[in-house]
Amino acid sequence: MSGLVKDLQEKAIYSDNDVSTLLRIAFLVAEKLDLEDSERWISKELNGYKRNDKIPSYRILDGKIGYQLSINGEWNLLDINKDIVDRNDLGKKYLRSSISHLENSVENSPQFVHFSFSDFDNSIIKQYDFDLLSGNSETIYSLRINTTAIKSILNEVRNKILKWALELEKAGILGSGMSFSNLEKENTKDFHWTINNVFNGGVSNSQIQQGTQDSSQSMTNNQLTFELDKITRVVDSFKSELHLSSEKHISLEEELEFLKREKEKDEPDRTKIFRAVDVIKQIATNAGGGVASSLILQALANLPI
Repeated sequence: MSGLVKDLQEKAIYSDNDVSTLLRIAFLVAEKLDLEDSERWISKELNGYKRNDKIPSYRILDGKIGYQLSINGEWNLLDINKDIVDRNDLGKKYLRSSISHLENSVENSPQFVHFSFSDFDNSIIKQYDFDLLSGNSETIYSLRINTTAIKSILNEVRNKILKWALELEKAGILGSGMSFSNLEKENTKDFHWTINNVFNGGVSNSQIQQGTQDSSQSMTNNQLTFELDKITRVVDSFKSELHLSSEKHISLEEELEFLKREKEKDEPDRTKIFRAVDVIKQIATNAGGGVASSLILQALANLPI
């Protein structure tokens, strides 16, 4: 009787099998074998990535910024400064959606998928909208991504599942029907799969501790670094519009430079970061910068400390 691992391999080979179906079978295998790290990755792909989760590189896609003058209007490419787009990370989409949602997007949009911007990013786009559309309250900005790029995510996940199933076979873990023998379950103790090796790169036979506090802390630091990078870019972009006194300007620059140094560290000092953010928040709150103050405060509010 064929086991779950062989069944998973056979289904992964053929593209007519949904990736979401493969993930459900893989989740069943991981659950029965108590492979916690594999199970976590599979669960994220099945259910979507949460805000503080590290997004795999294959889920970060480039797109084009455009607009519609009404909900049913024609989509047009927006004339916006490339430096502004790059500095504020507006041209990239960090796709957190579940695999089934991505599959539906590809099925329902044969050529392109449009993603709306957050209120914060919309504010930045309106500030630098060279087509002068921000005065139209019905203008809708969005990021257009080719469905081919989204299909590449589905193919990447399919290939990782296949590789994972092949490594299980190499370890002598195949199963019989819906079950695994005690010997096969015992074999999993000598083999460990983590997101950093099987799922994001090569496979390692070495025993790697799973679910440790350090690994969780590393993910949190990655998210913190990402948010700090966004904050420093936003403050750099709008600080000149705050109309600060010389004293406040010097104070802002000092805290900004501190944040830039901290985001380069493997272990940022969260206590000092919190203090620096609080100083910048007070400066922005008391400044007469209007839109600039609001954008800086919105960026600070996203910091997961």
